[in-house]
This record gives sequence, C-alpha cells and structure tokens, in this order.
Amino acid sequence: MGTLIVDRKGASLKLQRKAITVHENGEYRTSIPLSHIDRIIICNNTQIGTNLLGAAAENGIAFTVIDSRNPQKSSQMYPVKRTDVQRRLNQYVLATAGTNAEQWSAILIRKKLQKQRRLLQNALKQRADKRKYLLTAIQRIADGEKSLKAAKTAETIRGIEGAAARAYFAGYGQLFAPALNFNGRNRRPPRDPVNAILSLSYTMAHKEAVIAIIKAGLDPMLGFYHTPEHSRESLACDLIELIRPDIDKWAWQQFKQKTLRADHFKTDAGGCFLGKAGREQYFPNWEIFARTLRKQLKRYSYIIVRMLQR
Repeated sequence: MGTLIVDRKGASLKLQRKAITVHENGEYRTSIPLSHIDRIIICNNTQIGTNLLGAAAENGIAFTVIDSRNPQKSSQMYPVKRTDVQRRLNQYVLATAGTNAEQWSAILIRKKLQKQRRLLQNALKQRADKRKYLLTAIQRIADGEKSLKAAKTAETIRGIEGAAARAYFAGYGQLFAPALNFNGRNRRPPRDPVNAILSLSYTMAHKEAVIAIIKAGLDPMLGFYHTPEHSRESLACDLIELIRPDIDKWAWQQFKQKTLRADHFKTDAGGCFLGKAGREQYFPNWEIFARTLRKQLKRYSYIIVRMLQR
C-alpha cells in the first residue's frame, strides 16, 4: 500500500473501474489501482470526481488536502472504521477522570522531554561549537523531567512542558545556519524556512495520527493531556507530542544535508512557505520518513486501547 501525492496545477483525478486515473491539463498521465493506495495527498488545485471520493471512503483510503502555505487550513477525509462502541465509551470515562488523565499526561510529557534531551545530546556530538547553548538546554530539560515526578495537576505538567519547550528551542535553534533566520518557534504564519517546515510537518503528522486513532477504534476528539475542545482532535494532539522530537530531528537533517535550502522558500506578507522546487523535495522525502511515524502512531494508539481494556 502506498501514498499518491498530487502537486501539479491542472491535475485531475478520476475513477475508472477500480483504478484512479491521473490527468494533467486534460492529458492522461497514469493509472493506479485503488488496492495499491491507502492515502491520497493533494497539494495543489486539483479536480476530483465525486465518485472517487465515495470509492476512497469505501476502500479505506484517507484523503488529505494540504495547503503548504497555510497548513492550518488543511482538511481530511478519514477512512471509516467500525468498532465496538464500548471502546470509545471507556475512552470517554478515562478522559473525564482527572487522576487517570493526569497520569497519562505525565507519562506523555516525560517521554517527549526524554526525546528532546536525547536529540540535543546527539546533536552535541556533531556541534561542539554550540556546546554552551546545547548543554544549558539539556540541563533545563533534565530538570523538567525530574520535576514531573512530583507533578500532581494538569496545570503543573503544562507549566513544566512549556518551560522545557523554551529551553529546547533555544538549543535546537543553534543547529541551523544563520541564513535561515530561525530564532525560535513561530507560526500562523511561520516567518522563516525552519518554522515553515515544522508547521507543515506537524500538520502532516497530525493527519497521520488521526488516521491511526480511527483505525484503532478510538475517538480522535477525546484527549487526555489535550482536553476536549471545540473542533480540536485532542487525542491526535496528544500523540503528536510523542513524535514532535522525531519530526524536529528529521527537519534539521533536511536542512543540514541541504535537501531543503533557503532558496526553496518564498516569503511575503502571508509568511514563509515552500515554493514549487521545495515541495518537489519535501513531499517525497516526507513520505519516506512518514512510514516510520505511522508505525509509531499505530503502536501508541494500541497502547491506549490496551489501557482502556484494563
């Protein structure tokens, strides 16, 4: 099973029998059997036949429309998963039971901080010139890990996570070339190439988390660390916390290896975003990396399922 990524102006997708045909400006390009696809990602204006949407839903194919310029405006059609409703009822009980939710939150954030610390420790081996900044960040994150042991409330856990995040990005930001103008996390819109990639990648990963959660028979809206909120897939937000450092490491490697460069981006009043040449590099490389993320997200989702069965 694979991913079909469409990023061409004038592209159109049609359903013919049990296959998707791809056309560009009215000319036939290729045909792919539905059985070979488990997700479709649209990155540019594309005409899509309504019968194809129905076939995608019927065949369990996730359909994502991603706006690389404004990732928060992206949308998704999820594959339908019919499971025992008791699983979601148990999830609701756990999500609304303060003590259980806080225990999960502490475990989740501890895992995130461990990954952040290890990323910076590994980076230190390559960037001895940034030793002072990286060691300071590593120590502050380690302090946050220790503080979590005594954390009893959600507010305390969030405070620890926030302080560790500030320390982490102060160190992480030292890993990038000055020409990228990365001075910490910013978004909506991102103002530099690194933030543009982090925002886009977090959004892409969020869509993957929702798919994994639904396939596990869980409700993506019912989170534990991220409490239920209007229009927010809170459980997906929870799972993303666990893989953010993995995404951060991948993003750093893309710039370090010059797979992505400053000239792959465009900046205007709407922020910084990938240009066409950048998207041609980003999406194929993201798809390779995403295969590992999907395995992690599937594992985390089923850890929650087992937790609900106790």
